[in-house]
Amino acid sequence: MLDEKPWRADPVTMASARDAVVAAGVRAGRVEVDRNRLVLAEGQLRLGRDGCWYRFTRQGRAWGLDAGPVDDPDDLIDP
Repeated sequence: MLDEKPWRADPVTMASARDAVVAAGVRAGRVEVDRNRLVLAEGQLRLGRDGCWYRFTRQGRAWGLDAGPVDDPDDLIDP
């Protein structure tokens, strides 16, 4: 997943994922869809080509894998 390049995910899948993350407690204005990524203030949730979701956080100047794989992006949201 670390080496996977951004790709254009299905817009319906990404809209559903955004809605699930908002329902999990993230303010709608703090979630941006960018290709296969949900960009949040605290990091990114990335949809892999395997259909699973992964959480990435900044680790210095790079992005590092923080959690995943999970089936639902809202499972990566801390309550």
